[in-house]
Amino acid sequence: MELKKIKILSHGEGGEGVGFLNGKKVYVPHALPGDVVDVEVVEKKKSYIIAKLLKIVSYSKNRVEPQCKVSDWCGGCQFQSLKYDNQLKFKQEKVCNFLKNIADFDDKRLENIVEKIYGPNDIFRYRNKAQYPVRQTIDSVLTTGFFVENSHNICEHNDCLLSPKEFKPIVDCVLGFMQQEGLLAYDETTMQGDIRTILIRKALATGEILVCIVANIESIKNYGILVEKLKSFEGFKTLVLNVNKTHNNKIIGETTINLYGDGFITDILCGIKFKISAQSFYQVNPMVAEKIYSKVLEYASPKEDDEVWDICCGVGTITLFLAQKSRFVHGLEINEDAVVLAWKNAAINNIKNVDFVAAPAEDFMPRIEKLIGSIFVVDPPRKGIQLPVVESIVKANPQKVIYVSCNPKSFAVDVKMFEERGYFLKKLQPFDQFCHTSHVEVVGLLEK
Repeated sequence: MELKKIKILSHGEGGEGVGFLNGKKVYVPHALPGDVVDVEVVEKKKSYIIAKLLKIVSYSKNRVEPQCKVSDWCGGCQFQSLKYDNQLKFKQEKVCNFLKNIADFDDKRLENIVEKIYGPNDIFRYRNKAQYPVRQTIDSVLTTGFFVENSHNICEHNDCLLSPKEFKPIVDCVLGFMQQEGLLAYDETTMQGDIRTILIRKALATGEILVCIVANIESIKNYGILVEKLKSFEGFKTLVLNVNKTHNNKIIGETTINLYGDGFITDILCGIKFKISAQSFYQVNPMVAEKIYSKVLEYASPKEDDEVWDICCGVGTITLFLAQKSRFVHGLEINEDAVVLAWKNAAINNIKNVDFVAAPAEDFMPRIEKLIGSIFVVDPPRKGIQLPVVESIVKANPQKVIYVSCNPKSFAVDVKMFEERGYFLKKLQPFDQFCHTSHVEVVGLLEK
């Protein structure tokens, strides 16, 4: 075991502490700039070293006592030990550094276009969704928690301080029922067992709760007993069984069976109602999501005669916001289930100047001979958008492109592609949607 003492000087892009050892960068998870730490070298790469934090010899002035007892063990949070103002500073710098290093922005340009990051007042209990992988102890007791960082080992803990308080007793209730019925936890190594994950969603505006059991089996006996127990929880609306027999890291399977209720809960964002299922993509922090969508609307500033495209539209959240101010909005989304919900969301809000297409953007957009739109909005997954999508948007010659991203690194890559084709980043607003983690959301405005 190779032990070393180093001083942490900065953050890595994932939030880990960074120091130096013999001229090489050393990445130390859970260490903060200003800490002096004893570390164990775990892995030596050609240009850097990965180390494990053993002991903090002297503490950073920006270190605080985390509220969660397992924050240094659980993989969910990286920053509960860091003062919140410094969390925001790290995320602001992270966004700017990617634009510098990837898209060749200079400091003056960044100062002119990047707005101060938005940080919410409520930095705990903000999530509306949590997923709890189920495991079995050597004593055949069912337990759950969250994945340890960079592993599929479980940190046994089911009261995450980022999730609503009622999630813990609901998880305990479901585990108790499973234990009573003799259901087994799914084992990733043997690929045997019954229950994989407990997923819970809460619509924070309406209080409605969805409970989803993700299983390796197609039916659960005596589930009516569980339904009666769940009815004691205020807001409980529906119980579903999601069948996932794949042997990979995919959490949710393709088939969902309603055991109680209609399989949906309804939330309200900016005055618009949204139906949400277990599989739906829906922002996990609705309080910040409202700020994000308001910024999209501000940057887009659509007029009554504007035709708008919303690429990667999910269940139609941004689409329906923009439709209130535009002549027509087209939503494009690869997930067919999300498109079905998008149509339902348009109907329950009586919004008729929209349509939705279920297709991959990189396949669908280049096939349209004349793609017409004065404004394009893109809200892709973490990998960003592909070159055919960028080229299709540029070919359509819109006035504006609004880019919503949960990954500032892929955002910077895509901004560079746009700028090489004549669309330049004019404004950028970062948002802290995932407090106490290293993640940051951005909304950018690109114009010709």
